[in-house]
Amino acid sequence: MSQKTIQCRLVAPPATRQYLWGLAAEKNTPLINALIQEVVSHEDFEAWRLKGRHPTDLVATACRRLKTEVSFSGQPSRFYASAEKAVNYIFKSWFTLQSRLQRRISGKQTWLDILKSDDELVELCGQPLETIQTTAAQLLKQLEKTLQDEATEESQSKGKKDRIWTHLFKKYHSAKQPLNRCAAAHLLKNSSKIPDKPEHPDKFAQRRRKAEIQVQRLQNQIEGRIPKGRDLTGQAWLPTLSTATTTVPRDNSEHKQWQDRLLVRPRTIPFPILFETNEDLVWSHNQASRLCVRFNGLSEHTFQI
Repeated sequence: MSQKTIQCRLVAPPATRQYLWGLAAEKNTPLINALIQEVVSHEDFEAWRLKGRHPTDLVATACRRLKTEVSFSGQPSRFYASAEKAVNYIFKSWFTLQSRLQRRISGKQTWLDILKSDDELVELCGQPLETIQTTAAQLLKQLEKTLQDEATEESQSKGKKDRIWTHLFKKYHSAKQPLNRCAAAHLLKNSSKIPDKPEHPDKFAQRRRKAEIQVQRLQNQIEGRIPKGRDLTGQAWLPTLSTATTTVPRDNSEHKQWQDRLLVRPRTIPFPILFETNEDLVWSHNQASRLCVRFNGLSEHTFQI
């Protein structure tokens, strides 16, 4: 079933807008920020990160406790339900992104395990490079025959290079003999070909270092993308600015953390209030026959479409 999103402009008196802004900016968004902090500071957060989900009842329990505090009290019940749903949506999306990043890291790390210099391959299998290349040529010939025998639509839909790479990875991981594994690794790092020139040590070192940097950057993304809520007033940004201008960082990593915080554009709009069912909306017409709506929890306030 297709879904359509309709964006409407809601018109209301200044008193209504001011009341709603006060609830959203001064009560609801700080509540959501506090709930996010409850999750990320929990002792089991790392376990949830690995599992890819968090217990939603934890958010509900924390919300019931926090709404008794003066700074979060006085909101309509719908606003508290909205805060819970918003936090659960945030972490569901975040865990999905984390899983994608983790898969990319696993793939890059697997490639690093394969990416070894010719000298390392010689040492690993205890055979000269010429023997490794001879075995690689035999393996490549076998794969060419295998590809010719494959006649399924699925295999034909992929390019020949991709199919060879897929088979080479399988050969590498299933190889029981070090020589066969090193031969597959030799082909993988040389684009499924037998090189006709000796490997240049400096160029290979640069290539491997580039792959290591890619893994480290992805790892930094995983560690640095923890949900932090919304800082509507800039109060969370100012301490970092003060620290960065008066303190010498311990290392490049800490300097980058400060820089990332200062360069992130703050989100100055409160979290939206979520109304998810038809029962949350009451439709009507005003005296000018304009369509109007009232929301559950704000029934005394009417918004004109």
